[in-house]
Amino acid sequence: MTKETKLESVSLTSIATASAETASADSASIASASIDTPTAELVKLFGGPLAKVQFPGIDASVLTQASERVTSQATEVERLRVALSEARAALEAEQRALRDTARQAHAYARVYAMDNEELTQSLEAIIFDTDKPKAAKKTRARRSKAKTPQLMLDNEAPAQAAGSAG
Repeated sequence: MTKETKLESVSLTSIATASAETASADSASIASASIDTPTAELVKLFGGPLAKVQFPGIDASVLTQASERVTSQATEVERLRVALSEARAALEAEQRALRDTARQAHAYARVYAMDNEELTQSLEAIIFDTDKPKAAKKTRARRSKAKTPQLMLDNEAPAQAAGSAG
C-alpha cells in the first residue's frame, strides 16, 4: 500500500467512524425516546450483570433484538415524520403559488369581462381575500360626562360658590 492509499484509507475510515458515531448517537436518542425507562434499564441489566442469565424464551439477546426492532421502527417513524413535514411545506408553497396565479388570472378576467355583465357578476362573486384576518371594529369610547366647572370666588370653597350662584 502506498502512502497516499494509506492516507485515503485512514480518511475514509475516519469519515465512516464519524458517520457511525453520529448515527449511533441519533439511534441512542431515538432509542431512549422510544423505549420506556424501566424497559431500557432492564435491557441494560441483561447486557451487563444478567448477561449470562437465561429464562424460558428470555435472555440478553432476545431483549437486545426486541430493543433494536423498536429503535429501528422509531427511526423509520422519525424519517417519515421529517418527510411528511417536508411534503406539507412543499404543498403549502404550491398552494400559495396557485393562489397567486389564480388572483392574477382573476384580475385579467375582470378586465376581459368588462363588457359582459353576466361574466363580470360571476367574477365579482369570487373573493380571494377572505383568508386575511379582518380588522377588528374600533369601538367608540364613550366620553364621561364632564363635571361642570364650579366658579370659585375669592376665598370661597367650590360648594359655597355653587350655592351663592343660585
